[in-house]
Amino acid sequence: MIDRRSLRFRLVVGAAIWILLALVVSGLLLGRLFREHVEAQVDALLVDRLNQVAAGLEVGPDGRLTLPDRPGDPRFERPYGGLYWQVEPADGPWLRSRSLWDQTLPLEPDQPEPGAIHRHAATLPGLGAVEIVERMVRLPGAPDRPVRVALAAGREDAYRIAGRFDGLLALSLAVLALGLVLAVAGQVGVGLRPLDALRRQLAEIRAGRASRLDGRFASEIQPLTDELNALLAENQAMLERARRQAADLAHGLKTPLTVIGQEAERLEAPALQAQVDRMRAHVDHQLARARAAGPRGRGVGCDVAPAVEGVLQVLRPLAERRGLRVETAVAAPCRFRGARQDLEELLGNLLENATKWAAGRISLAAAVQDERLVVTVDDDGPGLAESEREAMFARGRRLDEVVPGSGLGLAIVRDLAGLYEGSVRLEGSPLGGLRARLVLPAG
Repeated sequence: MIDRRSLRFRLVVGAAIWILLALVVSGLLLGRLFREHVEAQVDALLVDRLNQVAAGLEVGPDGRLTLPDRPGDPRFERPYGGLYWQVEPADGPWLRSRSLWDQTLPLEPDQPEPGAIHRHAATLPGLGAVEIVERMVRLPGAPDRPVRVALAAGREDAYRIAGRFDGLLALSLAVLALGLVLAVAGQVGVGLRPLDALRRQLAEIRAGRASRLDGRFASEIQPLTDELNALLAENQAMLERARRQAADLAHGLKTPLTVIGQEAERLEAPALQAQVDRMRAHVDHQLARARAAGPRGRGVGCDVAPAVEGVLQVLRPLAERRGLRVETAVAAPCRFRGARQDLEELLGNLLENATKWAAGRISLAAAVQDERLVVTVDDDGPGLAESEREAMFARGRRLDEVVPGSGLGLAIVRDLAGLYEGSVRLEGSPLGGLRARLVLPAG
């Protein structure tokens, strides 16, 4: 579908309108000039033949008017041949070309001055539209007897020639217009190509496969790319500063909270201890968010299998103490388009959650499907009702207060997956417990 708001559409349509307008005006002017040229040629032919007929007129000894040397053009001898002459003396019989047959040229009632040429148009039965030129001639043998000489040519031939020219001109201009519009479309495409390259590089940055715009662009676009690079660098610096500040704040609060918790435990103040636990959970959450590379790490990429093994090295002692068997099935090749620390944060929270509730078995599977990394973590624990699964992603929500934890693991997983335009949801597991299905961009 054509986007009428695009620069390419506007430039091509605007140029096409001006091209068509210019060619239409040019065609009308050329057609008019050609008609005037044809009419001038016909007029020049008539005047030349008129002078030829006038020069050939003679007055015989008996006073009769004759034309011994008739014009040699065969059209004068063919009935309705297209060229006609007529001599009208003041007295005596008229002389006519054979092409007139039984017609006569209708002349104006006024008498032209001797030597002056008059022009007028007429329409005759059988002859159609004709152009007539006439003049008064005084012959040497009879100076007191002026002779009116007229010559005519059919206008149909001129119309036919002009019409054929108009048709060829219209076809030529149409082909020229098409060629010019295609040339403009190609020129616009070439001119906008740097913008397409800029868009592709921005898409690479958004996808995390690049961090800045590289290469040299057209002089009109280079200042824009320089400003974009400066903006990207500034945003990255602000992101790093905000992440460090959040981490510093969380670390700064963690030690005082530990002291307060110990004091609350010594004083046996459960209400205070509960508040300290909530504050510690929020601090842990912010620490996890601060550690996450997020979109910054998209362009890095990492293999899934080493990240899974790194997480299991931390969780395996806990699983062994609880008598759990952990199974993994990571397809090859299998890569995550992001930072390894983010993937480990995601997998660690899901596996830790499964370790808390599994009865004896945990299964992790990872594979690439339709350019997306799909990770599933299953356990054979008690599971969770479908109506309660979505609520488990709320911050601080815990299934059982007896089981240790902050209730922020799944919330952290959803937040971090969202940074990568991924998703996570809970389903029923084939093992009988709960399945966490994590979808991320594949590397």
